[in-house]
Amino acid sequence: MRHKGSILMVVFALFLGLVAPVWAGLLQTADPLEESYAQHVLPYYNVSPGFLSFAVFADTSFQTGASPIHLFFFDNGCNFVRDVTVNLTKNDVELLQLSTDPRLQGVIPLEGVIFADSGAFNTATIPIGPVPGPAYLAYIIQVNVGEGTLTRIDSIPFSHGPPVVPGNLIPAHWTRYDSWNTIAATFGDGVAGVTGELRTTLTFFTALGNVTGLGANTPPYNNLLSMLTFYGFPRVGGWVTKGVGIELIAYDADEHQLGSAHINPDCFLRLRLGNPKLFPFLGTVGAEVELGHVLSFATSGAGSGGPCANNKCGFSGFQETVVEGGSSSKFDLIFSGYLHHSNHPTP
Repeated sequence: MRHKGSILMVVFALFLGLVAPVWAGLLQTADPLEESYAQHVLPYYNVSPGFLSFAVFADTSFQTGASPIHLFFFDNGCNFVRDVTVNLTKNDVELLQLSTDPRLQGVIPLEGVIFADSGAFNTATIPIGPVPGPAYLAYIIQVNVGEGTLTRIDSIPFSHGPPVVPGNLIPAHWTRYDSWNTIAATFGDGVAGVTGELRTTLTFFTALGNVTGLGANTPPYNNLLSMLTFYGFPRVGGWVTKGVGIELIAYDADEHQLGSAHINPDCFLRLRLGNPKLFPFLGTVGAEVELGHVLSFATSGAGSGGPCANNKCGFSGFQETVVEGGSSSKFDLIFSGYLHHSNHPTP
């Protein structure tokens, strides 16, 4: 029965995903869930036993469809692992089950990112297809069967945007990558199995990984950096490097500073908010739960000529908070979403 309930949760999440582009189009919100993008980065973090993990692709706006869509899988160090193709026809929805598809089992990493492209990389690992390619909707669904929790991770799309003209402040760019990101948090990171405890996990990712010395449009196209930079960069400039890192400062609801931390994501880094090492003082079992936020930003320690001069390097992040239902409950509650981005050099 738990498995059937999980499938129903997937269907519900699919419904939300498919109707979202209609709302976005009517309200003119430029939402990444709007079906206007041909290139997507899809972070995911669990295809292990006990999870149902899906990559969802949909053409629901009566467009021409995208056939094929080429998927490139990278591990948490941004190392290329393998590729696979899905075919999407007009008004079609395709589910690629990451945890059970025979083409992927035992091959793709347990966590990492997928680069999905219906354009220049639609049939090969070198850019030969049309640019930008047919638009489609893409996102990840992950169900923890044991805990009864569902997480939907929307994509990071590339916005080709209007032609670049003088005065245009938002040219073509990768969305969701910014140099300043705010994390709205409920402090008090507890343990699994205790009713009412909160467990918050933060995931940070860039596009660089172990790649060094590669610029835009640099073949061979077998790493995430060269593939993404074929189309463009984050709105803020480049991607934050491991040597520069990300600074985090925690504040309570009254703007009192609680502590700070520094991390060096190697493409993809997933950490608990309090336990074991990000903000250890927030991981005390039984600690009073407080509201607050964490300010995260790319530091500029490389100097004026460095890759993050003036805090112009971008990164993205995803926040996931589970409210523990305890042994007497069939379900935990989960709240998740991308970090809140700033459109300005400073928050």
